[in-house]
Amino acid sequence: MGLKQKILVILAVAWLGLGFVGCDRTVKFPNNQVVRRAIAMQIEPPHQRLGIELDRPAGEPEITKLHIRKIKILAVGGLPTYKIQGNYDVLLKLPQHELRSRQPFLLYIQQQAQGRTWRLLYPDKKWRSYLIQ
Repeated sequence: MGLKQKILVILAVAWLGLGFVGCDRTVKFPNNQVVRRAIAMQIEPPHQRLGIELDRPAGEPEITKLHIRKIKILAVGGLPTYKIQGNYDVLLKLPQHELRSRQPFLLYIQQQAQGRTWRLLYPDKKWRSYLIQ
């Protein structure tokens, strides 16, 4: 990326940030705990299917490492939304052994109007959203 492009990206991010602050909203980035919870929400359905296929419950997956490579700020429905890309290491404890793997992730996490809660968004024809617990 050239110097001009980097400057334009910085200015665009600053402009978006000022725009959100100007709308009387507290803008903050999702912390690692929020990102981990969002990842857990994404891997829960395949994890449950694995337990069904094994005909026994699989242990809870544990996210052991989190590496965020890229964050992009966008607005969805007038609220700040973060497109976050990276990878995580997951540990899955099975009855006989443990499985470890590194997985990529792509999340859309949106800060809600009051700034206290976060939602996990899925792009579709319309955005679907789920409260991050």
